Amino acid sequence: MIRKYTLICIAALTLICIGCTHGTASDAADTSVTDDAHDDHDIQISEQQMQTVGIELGHIVPKDLSSDLRVSGTLSVDPQHMATVTPLLAGTVRTIAVHEGAHVTAGTAVATIENIDIIAYQQDYRDALINLDAARNEKTRQETLASEGAGIRKNLEKAQSDYLLASSRVKAIEQQLKAVGINIAQATNGTAPTAAVRTPISGIVSRIHTTIGGYADTSTPLVTITDNTHIYATLNVYEKDLAQVQVGQAVDMTLTNGNANLQGTIETINPTIDPTTKAISLKVSIATKPDADLIPGMAITAYIHSDVTTTDALPEDAIASVGGKDFIYLLEQQDDHDGETFYRFTPIEVLTGNRQQGFVEVKPVQPLAPNATVVTHKAFYLASMAADHGEHNH
Repeated sequence: MIRKYTLICIAALTLICIGCTHGTASDAADTSVTDDAHDDHDIQISEQQMQTVGIELGHIVPKDLSSDLRVSGTLSVDPQHMATVTPLLAGTVRTIAVHEGAHVTAGTAVATIENIDIIAYQQDYRDALINLDAARNEKTRQETLASEGAGIRKNLEKAQSDYLLASSRVKAIEQQLKAVGINIAQATNGTAPTAAVRTPISGIVSRIHTTIGGYADTSTPLVTITDNTHIYATLNVYEKDLAQVQVGQAVDMTLTNGNANLQGTIETINPTIDPTTKAISLKVSIATKPDADLIPGMAITAYIHSDVTTTDALPEDAIASVGGKDFIYLLEQQDDHDGETFYRFTPIEVLTGNRQQGFVEVKPVQPLAPNATVVTHKAFYLASMAADHGEHNH
């Protein structure tokens, strides 16, 4: 009987131990999931969150990137594609026909000036027209007499000469009137003392220098016109970097205001050093014209490309900078819980190198498995999640 009781007790203890063992294993499995989800470094996010934010996954890929020389500069326009419009006749500004930023074509009137001397110019033109008409009539009369055998050859020759002189004078005055902006029809039919000031080139009105009622002489600029279709970049390279640049190199440029990315080619290298900046200027032609307006004087950051090499790279949006270091996010685990997929990511520190056309060279500090899956878009979102998680832990 005692032996039977002893066997029953041993069996009961065995079942209790087995039950305890099973409960501990289950609890350990649950704890491992929980610990993974709340690791100080790892980040867990659902598939729905990823789709909402726009996080994308991919792989580190080989890319042909060149070593870049980072320089700064500005947008410029050659003097032959700029015009400071000044009147050829002094006077008081009566109208301004344009506004800054307006596009004008060559020959467009940008302003009108008033000068009492214009009336005298108009009168000279009318007198010249009268003399021309009289010379034409006399020439015709002498030609008629000569055809009838009643004329004198000397008189015919004088009439023809007078006509040519009168015609030349009219044409000369017409050119003078046009040059100073006086309308020919106005000079013939009226005596308005105004003249138009016209732009010699097409372009954008970049600045207006005068106001209505102001006095303008022949050295006073009224407006400045810039033909921005001929804009280029001027880059400053220091003497120590000069060996890395040459004519024909490709250049990627970004406006400092972030509105546009430009591509170009080094066209010329100025052989002189600026005594103030100690830099050498490069002229870079712009191959692509973006939708954004390009204005001379805009600041740019440029990358001059050389020495193309194949290297591991990721899109720039795959890199997150935290505490002065760069990180990418490695997919460690993918699990399904209650019908929803969760992803667990681990930040991996990387060293970055050359950048070109939206890609950046990456060198992970710790080795990664071949074809490791990483975040390629919106990495900064995971970095912000990690920062928030860290604050909550504290």
